[in-house]
Amino acid sequence: MLRCGPDVVPEPGALSNVSVMLALSNALPAAFLITPALISVPLGFLRTFSVELFHASPILIFLTLLIILMGQIVGKKEGWSRTDALYFSFVTATTVGYGDLHPSKPVSKVLSVMIAFVGVVFTGIFTAIGLHSAQSAFARLRPTDSIA
Repeated sequence: MLRCGPDVVPEPGALSNVSVMLALSNALPAAFLITPALISVPLGFLRTFSVELFHASPILIFLTLLIILMGQIVGKKEGWSRTDALYFSFVTATTVGYGDLHPSKPVSKVLSVMIAFVGVVFTGIFTAIGLHSAQSAFARLRPTDSIA
């Protein structure tokens, strides 16, 4: 039976948590050790991500409002409540598509395809910002390469 806690004393010859940690830290390459430079990666990511998100916010806000507007039009055509239309628009925009609400009229179906397309564009922009922020944060760890 495995017991843990501060009052548990390891049996003679058994590995303690400290000895396991020391063995792992000696076996890991230097790249896996926590260093101040490694700690700066998440901070650099968050800094870059927030700045780039701020710069892209007019586009992202416009796309969000477009998704909401088209969803409300679909909801009006289908006779759904405003909250159901809002729910449908974001489920469609994120391409989750639970299927509990689905359009039955041709105009609503066309608008649903447009909602999905705008949602993919929104997701693509958001993902690109995240990817660029991660690349920038990790690029600070690499030494500069010079051609000599």
